[in-house]
Amino acid sequence: MNREYYATTERYIHEGPPRRTTQERIEIVIEVARLFKVKKAADYGAGSGDVCLSLARAGIKTYSVDIPGKTSEFAARRYRNAGLDVETLSPEGFLSLPSESLDLVTSFDVLEHLDNPFKFIHQAWEKLSPQGIFILSADLHNFSDEAHIADHFIYEPFLIQLVENVGFELLDSAIQWRPRLRETKFTFGSIRVDCFRKIMAGSSQLERFQRMAARYSLK
Repeated sequence: MNREYYATTERYIHEGPPRRTTQERIEIVIEVARLFKVKKAADYGAGSGDVCLSLARAGIKTYSVDIPGKTSEFAARRYRNAGLDVETLSPEGFLSLPSESLDLVTSFDVLEHLDNPFKFIHQAWEKLSPQGIFILSADLHNFSDEAHIADHFIYEPFLIQLVENVGFELLDSAIQWRPRLRETKFTFGSIRVDCFRKIMAGSSQLERFQRMAARYSLK
């Protein structure tokens, strides 16, 4: 990951209301948070802060996690201007949170940017309380975006299984449509949003994860 790029780019800064796909995700997150009585949450790769604003307005202690720079500073100003107590953290700051201290971790369109997405998934598992909720989407099949790590497309068909091997169970998935026009080509592009619940890894799950960790250098 090119941290300097993410620290200096203004690509992920936007004013005004959330885009349609983001608003749909916010509605999912807030309803899940209500159903599972979430008290503490973190949005990893928070960008301009749309998800964090909504979580904080729902009375949830919220952490906004992103690489320090222009985008995170913009998000922090939005939180202050709204009078909301949202704590901004770097990825390293996220690691400093106590184990099992969060009820909800969300991450939208982030895995495709990470050098080692499996390492983050395991970190999320560590920070979640028992039965904590992990809501995830990943645009792994979008090869046209230069900010994405193209090799990660190989994980798309079995991403759910990889997350489950860390110690999560899939609760359900939703499909979002993303109509796109690239030059003259139109597509009904889609992306999946997955909702997982943390389970305490039993011996068989833990053994599978340890084999995967050794293979992908997660330790």
